[in-house]
Amino acid sequence: MKVKLMCKNTIQFQKGIGVMQFMVNYGSEDQCENALFSWRWSAGISALTVDARLKANVRALSELIP
Repeated sequence: MKVKLMCKNTIQFQKGIGVMQFMVNYGSEDQCENALFSWRWSAGISALTVDARLKANVRALSELIP
């Protein structure tokens, strides 16, 4: 009987944290979401920016509709 050997996958041997530490840090949906928001929007989300984009989109749509 021949035994097939699997090739070493470089993804499995990256530097970083292990699976257990990853699960402790980001295991639940809430933990993962909180980490994502803190990385992406560390200063918070600006309502002015959202409001300006909304107004620009409404203005662009109103120009398209006679």
